[in-house]
Amino acid sequence: FVDPSTISQVAGSLDAHLDLTSASLDLDDLRGEVVLDKLNLTVADLPVTQRMPTRVVARDGIARIESWTWESEGTSVDVSGQVHLSDQQTAIIANGQLDARLLTPFLGVSGISTAGQVNTRLAVTGALAKPTVNGEVRLANGELRLREPRVIASELNAVAVLARSNAFITSLSGTVNGGKLTGSGQVQYSPDVRGQFMTNVSGMAMNFPEGLRSEIDGSIELTTAVEDGEQANRLSGLVTIKRGAYREPLVLVTGLLNNLQRAGTTTGEPPSPFLQSLALDVRVVTDEDLVIDNNVAKAQLGADLRLINVASSPALSGRAELREGGQLFLGRNTYAVQSGTIDFANPTRIEPVLGIEASTRTAGIDIDISITGTPDTLMTELTSPSDPGLSQIDLTSLLLTGRKMEDLGEQQAALVGAQVLGNDVLGFAGRAVGLDTLRVGGVETNPRDPADLASETDPTSRVTFGKSLGR
Repeated sequence: FVDPSTISQVAGSLDAHLDLTSASLDLDDLRGEVVLDKLNLTVADLPVTQRMPTRVVARDGIARIESWTWESEGTSVDVSGQVHLSDQQTAIIANGQLDARLLTPFLGVSGISTAGQVNTRLAVTGALAKPTVNGEVRLANGELRLREPRVIASELNAVAVLARSNAFITSLSGTVNGGKLTGSGQVQYSPDVRGQFMTNVSGMAMNFPEGLRSEIDGSIELTTAVEDGEQANRLSGLVTIKRGAYREPLVLVTGLLNNLQRAGTTTGEPPSPFLQSLALDVRVVTDEDLVIDNNVAKAQLGADLRLINVASSPALSGRAELREGGQLFLGRNTYAVQSGTIDFANPTRIEPVLGIEASTRTAGIDIDISITGTPDTLMTELTSPSDPGLSQIDLTSLLLTGRKMEDLGEQQAALVGAQVLGNDVLGFAGRAVGLDTLRVGGVETNPRDPADLASETDPTSRVTFGKSLGR
């Protein structure tokens, strides 16, 4: 019942002896002691020891804690009190300070670490099987780091008041990725575990999916429950992207879309039970349009999306829109965006579906292009408003070479024909092997593709491959 990731971070040894006698089966007649002679543990790479042997003495129907002081770096916990053996009624006090790093293995989430100082004043009363806990827990100068996506919450200060079967988080403040964080919450831990936590962030910096740098505000609610050993958790709320930009160069023309798809998959490590049980329902909207400015596009994008499914395998629903007037840089041509949508409708994975209308002009001919489908099923359709009689193969030839099909040599025509048959009008296949330009014949004048490698197959034809190193 302990997560393997927890076990892997706890190691050590202990020596103990038990010396108990009884004149009858009545617990009131029990006499003796239980002593933990040696304690040498390592928890999250921190040594845990005891100041003196931990000792519990049984006499006159009571088990009394005679000594219990455990220590570690920045940690000292003292436990005192007693338990009536016949009815198991308890009266125990636990006070001390704890290095928050010791809590990391018990969070049940991989890729996360904690730090800070936790101070406790707790009193445990009632039946040992169902105790009542009262007191206070304070976190000072805490820190929480999540590896992926990269999130750093620091300067955390919180107060939790425990009363009977509930814990109330009366205050929570700090910073998260440079933004302000506040929160509150409540946990009921008996008879069943139920919790509700609310957090608000403002000015939080993010780099997720990788390369999309943004500043967000958010209001998030986490509800959690454990019934009959089963977890049921839900994360909901609103995240507003105040501003954001994607400026990283892309090798693949569909790179950003594939990045989105990868963001919805697991890392290959087994997801934690908590992430598997965490249902998502978070609306994500843009306040200012996102800016895309790289070797593939110079455009603005607005979005109204919803993060759904479960945290171990998130999905998206909703729509993002490319604003009119943006530019796409595909192959040897620059396309002006007339309209563009990216829809998300797959309930089990992040799968973008494009619907883009754009236009360009080459060799004095206007060409309109329609791009539709998912990254795996992308389709293109070409038309020419200035010369409606041109066929798809002629329009493809113009985009790739600047000339009509009839003006090409045999080898050039064969390559253009392969592009048409493969529905690879924009040269996606070239990008799949790391090329930003695929052009047959002519002279490449696009300043975005400075590294050209020409292969002279004969005096009248040339295939040019280019790799953009930046804009």
